[in-house]
Amino acid sequence: IFTDAQYKVFEELKDSNHFSFSGPTSFGKSFIIESFIKHLIKERNASDNIVILVPTRALINQVKNKLKKEILVSKYKILSHPTVPLLFRNKGSKYIFVFTPERLISYLSNDNPAINYVFVDEAQKLLTENDSRAPLFYHALMLAKRKSINLYFSSPNIKNSEIFLQLFGNSTDDTLSVTESSVAQNRFFIDCVENKAVMFTENGEEIDIPYDSFNTNEHESLKNAITILGREVQNIIYCNTVDDTIGYALNFAQNLEAKSNPNLDCLIDLVRTTMHEEYYLVDCLKKGIAFHFGGLPQRIREKIEVLFRNKDIEHIFCTSTLLEGVNLPAKNIFILSNAIGLRKFSDVDFWNLAGRAGRLTKDLSGNIICLRLKNKKNRWDKPQKDLKVVKEKKVNKVESILMTNKEKFYINIGNSIEEKPFTRKSLSESKKKMFETYGNILSYHA
Repeated sequence: IFTDAQYKVFEELKDSNHFSFSGPTSFGKSFIIESFIKHLIKERNASDNIVILVPTRALINQVKNKLKKEILVSKYKILSHPTVPLLFRNKGSKYIFVFTPERLISYLSNDNPAINYVFVDEAQKLLTENDSRAPLFYHALMLAKRKSINLYFSSPNIKNSEIFLQLFGNSTDDTLSVTESSVAQNRFFIDCVENKAVMFTENGEEIDIPYDSFNTNEHESLKNAITILGREVQNIIYCNTVDDTIGYALNFAQNLEAKSNPNLDCLIDLVRTTMHEEYYLVDCLKKGIAFHFGGLPQRIREKIEVLFRNKDIEHIFCTSTLLEGVNLPAKNIFILSNAIGLRKFSDVDFWNLAGRAGRLTKDLSGNIICLRLKNKKNRWDKPQKDLKVVKEKKVNKVESILMTNKEKFYINIGNSIEEKPFTRKSLSESKKKMFETYGNILSYHA
């Protein structure tokens, strides 16, 4: 069953050969795409091959397993490897592929069955300037565009979602940006340094709230906040760094009682078998708590995600891996840092993360709790400035360096190709790699 906004997107998808839409994290974008794929299969008599493009390998199994439950047409095989088994080809099967950009590039570079549609999930990754994977996204989709494959883009909280169509020379009429959220989200700031707690109204005003559980010890302050505000519901605690993620999780779990839960016991056995018998994730899992970051084995992360969705795990401490499209909603999200690594949140970053507070069909409302535990850089240390994105609920238009030519982009690409010095001597390694990668890609497509 669609909401009105979801139905509007679905109807416009049906009338377009390419399309770009955006909506809040709680909007149900994956549900719309799955429904549209079912529509295509029915209306076109199961004649098309389809790709869902995800930003990281970590998302492949999540999306693949969901599709296997939703797409029950026997003619269709759900695959994630860029080589189609000969057995399937001989049977005249059709395919839905779940690919990363690298796998799509590999698939399109070989003699494989033609692709008719590509759905780009988390399309905002195309615009990330400090991510070496953004050029791969661009390259993969340029290859698809050259083969006249229909492109559909889905992204969270992008005000000008037509930018993805502009990047690939498609009409910008086929776009829709949804701003209203299906879940009410309450916004709070608890400052354990200044001993202040406020709630933000819809028009951005601050209302003082009664809260007196501040503590000079950051771990006690966090424990108090989760115990009081997160009682009897599931909570996500965003910590930014791996050290903070593990440290806060261990300290929070330390004095809690162990749980008797066979599902947790199975995951504990898996951790002990595949990682180490005394790995400290075990100490957390015994208490119904987990931490989640990119360095954990993918199999362990996936099990943690399943147990969190099933409510076996009550609290999950995490880094920005949760921004990669992992579908983990919770009643509350505690945000301890306003940065990803050393970089401050962008508007899109913050609302993509904060949007996981509450989820359509699960909650009527969710709580976003920005928590300042200590006076440290990128820990809400400049509240007046840092909280602007929280108070205003505003997401500015996004840009692509391919279109703005910022930082003398095309001159530096040319310098990279000709092995000349870049225009700035103090260029970071990530920027150098970006220029070099785009140089190779644009040379290929020239």
